[in-house]
Amino acid sequence: MLELQEVVKVYLRENFRHEVLKGISFQVSQGEFFCILGPSGCGKTTLLRMIGGYEKVSGGRILLQGEEITGPGPDRIMVFQTFDQLFAWQTVRGNVEYPLKINGMARGERRERADFYIEMVGLKGYENYYPHQLSGGMKQRAALARALALQPQILLLDEPFASLDAQNREILQEELLRIWNSLKPTVIFVTHAVDEAIILADRILVMTEDGDIKMIVENKLQRPRRPGMPGFARMWDFLYEQVRSSRWQAEKRKN
Repeated sequence: MLELQEVVKVYLRENFRHEVLKGISFQVSQGEFFCILGPSGCGKTTLLRMIGGYEKVSGGRILLQGEEITGPGPDRIMVFQTFDQLFAWQTVRGNVEYPLKINGMARGERRERADFYIEMVGLKGYENYYPHQLSGGMKQRAALARALALQPQILLLDEPFASLDAQNREILQEELLRIWNSLKPTVIFVTHAVDEAIILADRILVMTEDGDIKMIVENKLQRPRRPGMPGFARMWDFLYEQVRSSRWQAEKRKN
């Protein structure tokens, strides 16, 4: 289980103190698909980076299986929205194998594992392609394969499909759910798209614009989920209103 206890993040610059996250507390169960939903600039990515151990907390604690997170580790792997996270000089297979090689895995074993996850994300036949030969969607598949190959406890996804067109985004959402159903890792997925959160998540954490939790919503819609299914529009309207009102309340406090 992942547990956040009153997590605070503050940036200090000269005489300016900016509190990005304000006493964030929640738990994520093993194998859960958990979405963090909120407007741009609300601290979603900062929160994800702290769970990954890439940024230190200013206050509070983040625990994984009861142990405090103090830095990055192979039990938590992050995938970003940018297309430049692959090594340009490595093939798809080389990219997926690279962290396994760094961890000391034997050549034959890492080749077998890399090819397994390359096939799982739908890139079989593209093992020897370089990133510049791939589309944006294929690059994200390769980045996902590299993350999965490390077999992390938690997969941290920072708006990984935000830069894709609508059709590719929908395809990769379906592929991600297929992989999640097969492997059952814990997934923490950051998004600002209400429909994406509804399609993917077991639970949805709604953040306010000023870095607090507004609510955590259990998603009871039956899988697979589609925008036209009963209850989808009602849930979309509810979540959209929560995000919109939190933005308005934050602006009101500033003024």
